[in-house]
Amino acid sequence: MLLHVEAGVYFGLDEVGLRIWNLLVAGTTETELFDRLLAEYDVEPDQLRSDIGEFLDDLEAEGLLRRSAA
Repeated sequence: MLLHVEAGVYFGLDEVGLRIWNLLVAGTTETELFDRLLAEYDVEPDQLRSDIGEFLDDLEAEGLLRRSAA
């Protein structure tokens, strides 16, 4: 569960979403995130890349994540 303090809104995360969040909090880059999840889960690389992108886009849209230009 995530709380957007400014908006006062809670966001529920499933197991994979929580894993991604914890990796992001630990400073994992998007590339490292992809590599770690690909090793941990049985998923096609193209599907994983798409799912990660959508998840990060959703977090950014809700104001929970700010991506930096790499």
